[in-house]
Amino acid sequence: MKKWILFLSILATIFLLAACGNGSNEESQDDNNDSSNSEETSGDADDGAKSLQLMENDKVGNYLADSEGMTLYYFTKDEEGTSNCSGKCLENWPAFTAQDFDVPEGFNKDNFSTITREDTEDKQVTYKGYPLYYFVKDKAKGDVNGQGKKDVWYTVNSETTFDKAEGENASSESASLQIMENDKVGNYLADSEGMTLYYFTKDEEGTSNCSGKCLENWPAFTTQDFDVPEGFNKDNFSTITREDTEDKQVTYKGYPLYYFVKDKAKGDVNGQGKKDVWYTVNSETAFK
Repeated sequence: MKKWILFLSILATIFLLAACGNGSNEESQDDNNDSSNSEETSGDADDGAKSLQLMENDKVGNYLADSEGMTLYYFTKDEEGTSNCSGKCLENWPAFTAQDFDVPEGFNKDNFSTITREDTEDKQVTYKGYPLYYFVKDKAKGDVNGQGKKDVWYTVNSETTFDKAEGENASSESASLQIMENDKVGNYLADSEGMTLYYFTKDEEGTSNCSGKCLENWPAFTTQDFDVPEGFNKDNFSTITREDTEDKQVTYKGYPLYYFVKDKAKGDVNGQGKKDVWYTVNSETAFK
């Protein structure tokens, strides 16, 4: 009987040790599986950096876009290594800040770098030293609504040069404002393309009181380099810096000048007398 009990005890011990060994092996195998899965996940996460794209548009030609196809722009008022777009400007033209990307064929990755913005401390991507931006009104892949905006915002391609000397030469050929004539209005001031310029009687000297929806309908005249027609004194023209957009708006005798959104062609004067507060300008215009 004692031998039988001893035999059963030994048998139970053998089964117990076998069970423990299997459990240990399973745990070890699970650990190995977890490690393998982790490495696979890590490998997936470390897949290649997203690539910028070279897009094409019938009017713009080839241009640089981010990995989602959203257009990138540069600002001609920037300087190499410095962004001069802040405040309201930066709201409309957000900085491109992606830090890890490949570049399309034809571009040299060494031409891309970053600057640290003083206002937001974000690292903004530069191309050939010039900061890159989005345009807030580009809503979908392929939109290029910012191209040529205010003659200072442009798309980028591999041949883009940021030549100060070229810009200076271009600015030396100043456009000239014009005196136009209309049977009802008489003589009036227009820009170099013949588009009519207006003043707003609710403005004050050195201050624009037209903003928001008003400014959408009456865009500010912001051309900075121009000659004036005979009968006008260039000293009577200056600029103010708008608080809402930070644009430099041209003034005549201290009063801001505007376009009218419903003037579509040279010679249109659809804004004249609008709501009894909008009028054309001539050399004899007196403000209050």
